[in-house]
Amino acid sequence: MNNINQVGCRFIQNIVQIVVLVVWQNYVAFLMLHIGGTLLANLLINWRAKQQYPMLTWRSSQRIPETIKQKLRENVLGNISAKVGVIVVNGTDNLLISKYLGLSVLGAYTNYALIVQGLSSLVGQVMAAIVGVFGHIGVTESVAQQQVAYYRNLCLIALVSTVLAGGCFTVMQDFIRLVFGPAYVLADFTVLLIVINLGFTMLRQANLSFAAALGLFWTMRYKSLVEAGVNLGTSLWLITQTDLGINAVLLGNIISNLVVNFWWEPWLVFKHGFQQSAKCPLVKFTAYHVALAGLVGVHYVCHGWLPQMGWLGLIFTGMGSVVGYSVVFILAFSCQIETRDLCKIMWRQMTGRKYLR
Repeated sequence: MNNINQVGCRFIQNIVQIVVLVVWQNYVAFLMLHIGGTLLANLLINWRAKQQYPMLTWRSSQRIPETIKQKLRENVLGNISAKVGVIVVNGTDNLLISKYLGLSVLGAYTNYALIVQGLSSLVGQVMAAIVGVFGHIGVTESVAQQQVAYYRNLCLIALVSTVLAGGCFTVMQDFIRLVFGPAYVLADFTVLLIVINLGFTMLRQANLSFAAALGLFWTMRYKSLVEAGVNLGTSLWLITQTDLGINAVLLGNIISNLVVNFWWEPWLVFKHGFQQSAKCPLVKFTAYHVALAGLVGVHYVCHGWLPQMGWLGLIFTGMGSVVGYSVVFILAFSCQIETRDLCKIMWRQMTGRKYLR
């Protein structure tokens, strides 16, 4: 219900914002409408909650226990720290590109970033919707069952990340050329870094969703700040000391992801969530990263053989890429029990039949 509420209010907000920009070209009004849309969504969901749950005492005189207050403070501060890190990581890219490379390069990169952010938001929305499921497993099931759910989720996220990264690399160049024009098409190697960064970022969702479900915000409070520092420092050094151009910023993102998030996030989930060693998930995490980068890298080498496509060719090539990456990924990891379980679950969902164990 909250997602429907958010989407409905955002739709209305966007329509009014478009009218304001086209008719009056007033950017201040555009920003005020963004605030108004958020306020409207909050008021509507608050009204809906009171209507649906009239039995709750919304103005209670009971005091919240101090232990719960302390836990809330820790989780809120940890979550704020994480959000600050995300803002620094995502926000500094445009600033660095604008300052050192110019607005023309930033304009071309923004088109690619729009697609990437849309896909990342979609995956993030799906994972946010099932965090409650993982939280329920965390308080009702054994640690062994929690780990089974973790590995299945990790395998699914790895499959989705690989397929989306590969599919993006297949169609993104021609899509940008058809929609925005040849002048806004970046180099193939730059697009390779964009989709690899997209895939690595999506892979993190497996650990972040379990960290949220298990309430590990406080234990992760320093991680995002360290990530932001490494990302900003690496990107700034590469863009000022090398001739990599926009690739310097993208490499900074990938390097900070591998240096900080790659090992820190699964370690936090297993150390503080499951109270076990993180050796096994790190091995699997490494394999998924190598597979994603390797498959897209091979595609990059062979990409030059493909001719430019129109809309029809773009659609069929994209669909073929999704199927191809899915088959290769499943075959590559067919030795894993979670991959076989995932295939059985998908087969059962498609056919409506029960599968044999």
